[in-house]
Amino acid sequence: MPRDSSPIALICCALLAAGGEFRSARGQATALPPAGEMKVDFSQIEPILRKNCFSCHGAEEQESGLRLDVKKRAMEGGDNGAV
Repeated sequence: MPRDSSPIALICCALLAAGGEFRSARGQATALPPAGEMKVDFSQIEPILRKNCFSCHGAEEQESGLRLDVKKRAMEGGDNGAV
């Protein structure tokens, strides 16, 4: 996980882990909209985080103090401070 744990960094990390593919609320793969126009709900990135990040940043382990399985905890950031 990058040291920058801002919401944008979390979203970018999740999207990169998924191969840059974004799925709409209906589950359809779509092209990513321009930055700043994309409204992302935690429930949209949670499956990507579960697949790629929870082993180090989940309920059982929080590397660098960063926990990503709970939205509130993810937004609080980790050892490097709050988002």
